[in-house]
Amino acid sequence: MCVLQDYPPLGAGPTVFAIDVNGTLNVYYTSGAGWASQKILPHIALTPGVPLAASQQFIPGVNQTNLMTFDPSGVLNIFYWRERGPGIGRR
Repeated sequence: MCVLQDYPPLGAGPTVFAIDVNGTLNVYYTSGAGWASQKILPHIALTPGVPLAASQQFIPGVNQTNLMTFDPSGVLNIFYWRERGPGIGRR
């Protein structure tokens, strides 16, 4: 699980990224009505409980968070979450 402070595209509160018991990467964030969530590429199976790291993308003009974790085969996966909402992907 990773917690980021104040991810601008989602709201003014904390943003949490976590892998659920089914191996799906999820994002949880505060909205005007409380907590909301979204699955990130649910068709990609990850291992629940593996380490997950997050980092801001340091490119001028790009508002993006990179998420790094290992899949069940031990391959490093890098996902990204962009400010345009559904612009979620895998590298």
